[in-house]
Order: sequence, then structure tokens, then C-alpha cells
Amino acid sequence: MTTTGKHLHDARHPAERYAAIFLAIAQRDLGLARASSPEILAAEDPENPDPVAEYAAWVERMVESERFHRLAALRSVEACRRDDDSPDPGRALLDPADGPEFADSVRRARAAIAAMLGPDPVAARAAQHDVLVRWYADDDVHGGSSSC
Repeated sequence: MTTTGKHLHDARHPAERYAAIFLAIAQRDLGLARASSPEILAAEDPENPDPVAEYAAWVERMVESERFHRLAALRSVEACRRDDDSPDPGRALLDPADGPEFADSVRRARAAIAAMLGPDPVAARAAQHDVLVRWYADDDVHGGSSSC
């Protein structure tokens, strides 16, 4: 099988990459909401009739978003792990034809998800930074596609 530019791009962007990106965004947004306050919202919009209620609703939306994306990331990794061991070569996630880029992308995304879901908040923040900053920097270095 000849690897085309599209094939290589697809190999560098496994399903787990997208799950990790959405989880990192949700966790970042939740952190921003929690770091804010009703007073900050009131200062930003003096005509806001109820900044306390708006703040509480915002935090709750971000909690729900993070919970949704946490579950989605877990499900993505579980589904893709099943594909790893699939006897159907059309479903195999780590198809050798995809080359080392695919395997590296999968490992990197799964490691980021594991860190963001884990108990260590420092590791979670480092993984979020990797997902939201370094992956895109790697994309730029590799002409729009990175190892994750």
C-alpha cells in the first residue's frame, strides 16, 4: 500500500486526538469559569441583572461539558482499543501500513487523555498544554500534520 498525503494526514490524526482536544478545551473552559466570579461578570457587564445566577449557570454548563467530554474520551479510547485487537484488518487501529506516525499519534493522544483523566492536577494541566499548544506547534513544524 502506498502512503498518500491524505493517508499520512489521517494516520497523524487518530480518533483519540480529537477526543483529547475536546477534553482539553472543556477542562480549560471549566478552569476559566471556576477562576472567575460573579463580581468579575458584574464588572464586565454592569447591566447584567443577576451576575450570581449567570455565574452559577456558566459554571454548571462548564461542569456538564467537562463531564460529557471526559466520558466521550473514555469511550473513544475504549472503542479504539477494541479496534487495536480486531481480527478484521479493515478495522485495525494500528495498521502497519499507516506507519510509525499513526502509532505515535495514538500513543501520544492516549497518554494525554490518561493524564487529563488522572488524579494528578499538575499532570492534567501539562497534558492540556501539550494538547492545546504543543500539538499545534508540531502541526506547524510538520506542514500542518504532526505526530498528534
